[in-house]
Amino acid sequence: MIYILEAAVLSTSSSVLTVVSGYLAEDSGKRLSEVALSEGFQKYAIKRGVNKSVAARITNALSATGFWGGVVDEHADFNYEK
Repeated sequence: MIYILEAAVLSTSSSVLTVVSGYLAEDSGKRLSEVALSEGFQKYAIKRGVNKSVAARITNALSATGFWGGVVDEHADFNYEK
């Protein structure tokens, strides 16, 4: 039970810190997209039968390697004209 709680706290902390760093770096659109992809993947994995703690570990590993940032960089354009 403690490991699940720790994983949840770390996952939430990671998401919050990612959004804050994006805001401070004036790159909030990209950071919000990364968090949304990460959280969406985790929810999808759990719905498909992956254990919650395992899904959190997989999601955190992908986040740590910059996977979500790479996906956003390749598939999103935030340089639109206002």
